[in-house]
Amino acid sequence: MEKVIFRKSINKSIIEEVASILERENIDFQLIDNEKYFDATFVTDPSKIEYQLLIQKEDFEKAFCRYKVSEK
Repeated sequence: MEKVIFRKSINKSIIEEVASILERENIDFQLIDNEKYFDATFVTDPSKIEYQLLIQKEDFEKAFCRYKVSEK
């Protein structure tokens, strides 16, 4: 099964919020981040850290609909 990027952001709290929606809706996801590979020389620039939520391609439409409904 192919996973695709559902959402990416430099803001960890946004990703955590979206992940909680996916979890509540029983949509399997994977959280990817580059924090552990983060170069310490960029310590003053946290915008270089990126978070991604990956989901199954066939779950994309369901996840998108649930995410949009929760924004209202």
